[in-house]
Amino acid sequence: MSFISKIGSLASRAYGWAASVAAVVTDPYYEYTTLLLPGNGTNGAQNNLFLDSGSAGDAVFTASISGTTMTVSAVTSGTIYVGCLITGSGVLANTTITALGTGSGGIGTYTVSQSQTVASTTITSDGFPITRNGNTTQGTFSPFSQTGWGGFASATGQYLTAPGNAAFAFTTSNWTVEAWIYPTALNTYNFIYTREASTNATSEIEFSFSSTGQVNCAVFVGSTQYTASTSTGAIVANRWQHVAAVRNGSTVTVYVDGVAGGTTANVSTSSINDPGTSYVPNILNQAPAANRGMQGYCSNFRLAIGVAVYTANFTAPTSPLTATQSAGTNISAITGTQTKILTFQSNRFVDNSVANSGAGWTLTVTGSLSVQAFSPFNPTASWSAATYGGSGYFDGSGDYLATPSNSALAVGSGDFCIETWIYWGTSGATTVIYSNALNSGGGDAQFEIQINPSNKVLVNGWNIVFLTSATSVVPNQWTHIAVCRSGTTMSLFLNGARDATTTTSNNFSNTNPFSVGRNPNNVYFFLGFISNLRVVKGSSVYDPTQTTLTVPTAPLTAITNTSLLLNFTNAGIYDATSKNDLETVGNAQISTAQSKWGGSSMAFDGTGDYLNAASSAAFTFGTGSFTIEGWHYLTASSTSTKYLFDQRVSGQGFFPALYISSGSYNVYINSTIPINAGTVVANTWVHWALVKNSGTSTTTLYINGTSVGSFSDSNNYSSTAQFRIGSEFTAAALYDWQGYIQDFRVTKGYARYTANFTPPTAAFPTL
Repeated sequence: MSFISKIGSLASRAYGWAASVAAVVTDPYYEYTTLLLPGNGTNGAQNNLFLDSGSAGDAVFTASISGTTMTVSAVTSGTIYVGCLITGSGVLANTTITALGTGSGGIGTYTVSQSQTVASTTITSDGFPITRNGNTTQGTFSPFSQTGWGGFASATGQYLTAPGNAAFAFTTSNWTVEAWIYPTALNTYNFIYTREASTNATSEIEFSFSSTGQVNCAVFVGSTQYTASTSTGAIVANRWQHVAAVRNGSTVTVYVDGVAGGTTANVSTSSINDPGTSYVPNILNQAPAANRGMQGYCSNFRLAIGVAVYTANFTAPTSPLTATQSAGTNISAITGTQTKILTFQSNRFVDNSVANSGAGWTLTVTGSLSVQAFSPFNPTASWSAATYGGSGYFDGSGDYLATPSNSALAVGSGDFCIETWIYWGTSGATTVIYSNALNSGGGDAQFEIQINPSNKVLVNGWNIVFLTSATSVVPNQWTHIAVCRSGTTMSLFLNGARDATTTTSNNFSNTNPFSVGRNPNNVYFFLGFISNLRVVKGSSVYDPTQTTLTVPTAPLTAITNTSLLLNFTNAGIYDATSKNDLETVGNAQISTAQSKWGGSSMAFDGTGDYLNAASSAAFTFGTGSFTIEGWHYLTASSTSTKYLFDQRVSGQGFFPALYISSGSYNVYINSTIPINAGTVVANTWVHWALVKNSGTSTTTLYINGTSVGSFSDSNNYSSTAQFRIGSEFTAAALYDWQGYIQDFRVTKGYARYTANFTPPTAAFPTL
């Protein structure tokens, strides 16, 4: 169903909350949701307790708990560590060991994090304790996001290039170029795809749209140009739209959301084929001109040669495209290697076609193009830790995790495998992923995985570099890294390909504490996300002599010989869209003291409690529509000044903020307060929604479904600044929210409410 059709059917559907019917199970506009905090996480949990799911640090013992004192009477196995999570019959969830008493790893007393009464029982402490440093946080953004993927160009001049190859010669064949696009601006030139030689060949294809939203597919054969065009306005900014250009016989047709454009072109049967051997398809941009690329998102780009995939009006795809497909209504089957490129649908820049001997093409990134968990498709399941996993976010300035000193973490001279996923945000500087190296002592018994200033992955001891990748790591995409040794063969794999190998029997015996996200000497801090870090000692997991390995498609588990496993799934306040990791500042946490529904909500005590979402394109609204909404329960005076959210990085700029003051609601934008209205009520649940409707260039504030104010809004909300919930941009404790918040939701590109409405009668869907 097209976006326009969705809007037309909204009045007859329950999702708009205007109809008095039961709440829907799914959200038909979930693809536009870029943040959703349900507030139903683990009671008392923040996002600051990092757990090791490996088995090497486990201890099993008999103990009782009275208040916060745990008394251990017998130890069956292992050593008891401060910082470990404990589980057992009657033990409160998320209880950790916080201090030693008379015990020092065995029989004796210990302090635990939650007061409780537990009779003598068998208790297990899980894994090694992980010490958090800086403001490292964890959340649901992971390599296995359930919401799908797209590529994001924040400006023109950012694009992908496939290598020149005769496979991309269109000749006289039928062909289809298609993609889902979400432009954030309509520039003068907006190229989706071009295929031309570097010297302006006399035969080429240009698929683009104009500043007026007209889609054009220009085909050049000799000195003749054939152009298929839609009418103006076919493409609008800040909305997902499916576009396709199809040659069928001698006719080229352009489709938008499955509907044929206004004109077609009768194309000569001459071969559409660049002279020479240089065939350079460029996705999102025309290679020679940096100012001609599309600005925004592209998802599920597919180039098929030898088939007219669409033969008349069709229903736009509702799930990710595939390299082959069956026929449907006005849709042709795709077989064999007809799909030449299939990309912008994975957690990294990869071609999923099988045209290159079944392996896909190596794609080159130009500019700061990034992979984003943002696509036109709704998920088929809600986020779960086991299925989709999580990640830790490291801000590059003092953030890291540390493990204790223990021989179980020294891989020694035997077989081992250390692997992880990284989403790396820095280029051209030394960055450490995992290390126990010191600046002196330890020699080559130390072990470190880092990225050097040339963006190459290095596996180091102290005096020697054992492995250096031939391939550079590409920022702003998920990259799988595995270092494994079997016998004396040690190899480095990047995204499944063996990239470097050596022979060594070196004994990595150093038992220094390991650091994740920095060198232990407080240098080379990591900026970005780390997910699924696993250390296996005693087996290699992957054969280091093989040329490829199967890249994991699900979160890693504690297989045999797992010494350390960080899955980063212990977030109490989590984003159900899998797009953001949120830092819980102060003691912002989940509480069962109040809830609109579900038995829990997010609690803020008014003195230094708030949430930070890292800078992200998820909060860049541009000139498009958006909806920022949620439920609040104020426990402070209704006349106090308290912030619900603030996206500013300074007191000025086009970044929205919403706060209460003197008993009214205030919308703050660029040093102005365009809305000061409504009546604040304390000690009750209130629904609020700030809605920008780009169709009318109006922003409205709704309280309990009723408009309390609006203003003409042509602002360009282009910031990727942090999104702060529960405080203002300076984090002044005086203005911190005091009370509870539930179902905080951000919808990008869509105005969910355009008139007064009945507030939601159930929790927001999480898919």
